[in-house]
Amino acid sequence: MPIYSYRHPRTGEIFEDFRLMRDADTFVAPDGETCERVVNFESFRPINKTLEFWERFPNDVKRSRPKFVRDKAGRRIKYDPTRHF
Repeated sequence: MPIYSYRHPRTGEIFEDFRLMRDADTFVAPDGETCERVVNFESFRPINKTLEFWERFPNDVKRSRPKFVRDKAGRRIKYDPTRHF
């Protein structure tokens, strides 16, 4: 189930709630007020596209221990944990 964000119309408070997709458009605040759905851009993290994949996500790469990785140019490189931190 995805997390959806809702803004209270009077107070402006943001509520986050786990909802099924079919129930995503409806949310009632604890005070009984119906809230509108908003996109919470604060939860998104910008990606630095100048870095290689293993530099952007070092924990994911170390955990999966690949035999080969690809650089931005598409070349296949043998994975070296000392070089590809």
